[in-house]
Amino acid sequence: MEILKDLVLRYCVIFGKRFSAKQKIAFLRVISKELIQLGYMVEAKLAKLKLATRRYENYYNAYIGDLNKAELIICTYYDTCVNNFNFQKKYAFSPQFSKLSYFISIAPIIILFIASLILNYFVFIPDIRTQGFLVFQALAQLFQRFFYFFRL
Repeated sequence: MEILKDLVLRYCVIFGKRFSAKQKIAFLRVISKELIQLGYMVEAKLAKLKLATRRYENYYNAYIGDLNKAELIICTYYDTCVNNFNFQKKYAFSPQFSKLSYFISIAPIIILFIASLILNYFVFIPDIRTQGFLVFQALAQLFQRFFYFFRL
């Protein structure tokens, strides 16, 4: 159990944030050294992917073990997820899930969604109030707002 706590402390607390390329490379260096000491073959590769904005982005992939001889391949991400509206501090080795903290973390998203619906209904698309949702002009405006927002 102490080994597991040590790993959680090392990779979730000390190297817990992996947003920038520098943080990701530092994480890959540390975990590669540890996995090599455990006898695994580790290979880190740089992949350049072209994005929709026509610029290239660097992605760093770690391949652990011999992929040609593997019976099972597990593919996962190692970077940090996007920040959310979590107002409570989380600490390692303590139970973290409660319904209240979960509701508090999603409440701002729900409030912002409702506010955007109200703004669209009363301010941005006033024709919906007068003509209803199923009129061609209202549907066209909703369609336009949707594509403007998501820029598809």
